[in-house]
Amino acid sequence: MRPLIAILALLASTAQAAPFLIGDVPGGGDQCVYTRTTPVTSPVVVDAVNGNPAYGNRICKVDLASDPKTGTVQLAVRDSVTGLQSANTAFPFPTVSAPSNLKLIP
Repeated sequence: MRPLIAILALLASTAQAAPFLIGDVPGGGDQCVYTRTTPVTSPVVVDAVNGNPAYGNRICKVDLASDPKTGTVQLAVRDSVTGLQSANTAFPFPTVSAPSNLKLIP
């Protein structure tokens, strides 16, 4: 039993979850189109996955592990059969304000 607990503790300490950008998929979309607007990148298309029952159990879930997490990203829903795509929804990453009123004191 102790070796099993040690292995589980080791796995738990090294496993890390990537941040994900998620959004509900209302309507007939089955793909999510993720685009960076600053800096601009080519769209990344991912399949919608199981999620919110209110929207037919479909959500967009985009892995942001390799994203710089600055600027703005956009997410849209696309129907893979018709090619129709929704309007983009922007998501600006939060920023931290720089310090102000700097001075030297004796």
